[in-house]
Amino acid sequence: MGNLEKYPYSGWEPNTHIELQNIDNVTFTIGGSAALRNNFSGAAYGIKSLNSSLNIENNLFTNMVRDDDQYYRSNDGTAILASTTTGNTINIFGDNEFGDSPQAITFYGNIESEIKGNSFSNLLRGININNNSSNVTINETNTFTSVSTAVIGRNITGNFQVYGNTFENTVPVTISSMPYNSFNSTAVTLQNPNIASTGLIRVSGNTIDNYRIGIHARNIQYITIGSDLFTANYGTPNTINFGQTEFTANHRGIWLENCPDAHVQQNNISKTNPSIPFGTFTVEGIFHTLSPRGLINWNVLDQIQIPIHIRDDCSATELHCNNINNDPDPGLGVFLTSAVLPDQGSAATPWNNRWFGYDNTTFLGVNTDAPGNQFTWFYQTPGVEFNPYPDPFAALSQSTSSTGITCAVETAPDDPDRDVRYGDIVEDSLSFVDYVDEFTYKSKQYLFEQINADTNLLVRNTSKDTLFSEFYSNFKLSNIGLFLRVDSLILAGNFDTAFTLNSSILYTNQIETNQKAINGILVTKVLRDSVLNESDSTTLQEIAIQDPILGGKAVFMARAILLRKFMMYYQLLELVLNPNSTYS
Repeated sequence: MGNLEKYPYSGWEPNTHIELQNIDNVTFTIGGSAALRNNFSGAAYGIKSLNSSLNIENNLFTNMVRDDDQYYRSNDGTAILASTTTGNTINIFGDNEFGDSPQAITFYGNIESEIKGNSFSNLLRGININNNSSNVTINETNTFTSVSTAVIGRNITGNFQVYGNTFENTVPVTISSMPYNSFNSTAVTLQNPNIASTGLIRVSGNTIDNYRIGIHARNIQYITIGSDLFTANYGTPNTINFGQTEFTANHRGIWLENCPDAHVQQNNISKTNPSIPFGTFTVEGIFHTLSPRGLINWNVLDQIQIPIHIRDDCSATELHCNNINNDPDPGLGVFLTSAVLPDQGSAATPWNNRWFGYDNTTFLGVNTDAPGNQFTWFYQTPGVEFNPYPDPFAALSQSTSSTGITCAVETAPDDPDRDVRYGDIVEDSLSFVDYVDEFTYKSKQYLFEQINADTNLLVRNTSKDTLFSEFYSNFKLSNIGLFLRVDSLILAGNFDTAFTLNSSILYTNQIETNQKAINGILVTKVLRDSVLNESDSTTLQEIAIQDPILGGKAVFMARAILLRKFMMYYQLLELVLNPNSTYS
């Protein structure tokens, strides 16, 4: 072993240093001890692997370059590029170093991998995992320094865990200084084009400093961010700190979009720099949007401008025992944007969220952007720090003398109070102040999906059993039921049948119009790895810019598909803009 940086011919750069194909009977080892460290440099690819299994240990990858001739490809400048059609194992561990290059690691296909103990610095992208149904762990003190987008997971259906890593960003955080799209300066982003059946998805025990976005997820169900108090190996909190000297863009610690059943627990999110965000930009701790049945529990949010932001339909989402303190900038604790939430707690068991930073005239509480859909906020009488002083348009506060406190609870536990939770839906007597049509539609969609997943909800031996059965039977034949059937066919891989059924649906509102369009693109292009045409791109862009309250979950699906496209071509765009540069 030794250096692999010498050009084969004077004046020529190699395309690939090591290329492997179909090494599937044994595990091939590249690198080893410090004395045998390889130095990969000055090529478009350090290691390129097709249908091969290997271990990569103790190597140095620097100054990967883009091949700027007419055969330029979007992955040029990648240290390790691997793809498979057969399923393979690739482990990358033991002090590999990646630096001063466009990309470090990119995987396509069903590759099982453990990536641990490596360092990444001065990169546009760190680890990029695509279309993976195997187990991937990114763990045990990988360090990321000045990596614009550090960990990317897309089209995930297997186990995917990111834990015990350190992310330190010193790249400027302004949009204009970043090389591509709105996910610049992001530590971890996990995105599926639609809600799919997945394995264990967990992001825990990471330290994230000075990134614009700490942890982001889109269309990922059952994700755990932080600890999971209901499993034996429940992980540890993430620590996210905003210490930047300027905030000229929106910053978010944990950002969930269309992520049902998410657990966000025991995370520590703080803003240690007193700089005030520029203009209308904000720093948000937890942004939870269109994510029902969530659990936001035992998080510590310190000096954050908007500690918790709830948006759109977050039915059955519960907030327990969060500790909020932003004394220098009082006024917000939980901010609601057209949010749908259940009552928080009960007279017997208040869900005591602690609030600090208010006095008799300025308070930390529950606020809303406009008159919305009220719920009751229960708090414990003996502790004034539990009283959120809610905006009267947002929540009705109710004190209780009970000393019972419930922090770690299961969400939606079989709904013994089914009639209370859903009676207005089956009786068609829902009442909303704003977005009446949209929230009514989404509420019916939500209940139908709940019953379809667990038909035991139909029987509670009450007078409303008949109403619930009629509701379920009627909606099976409605567009709501048909779209859920399309989802099931897609998950089963029956793309042709899904396309036929989807094409037959006559949409009745904007939510359905968007969903039909996205389904068509999914089953004809995205899930078949076909190239999007101009019409597809236009449709996706028109949906992606819509307000999700009006456009439904298809808005998030369009954004995820577009991100995949943009990230495939961002390097080419950068090359066109900066033809003389090899890295920016």
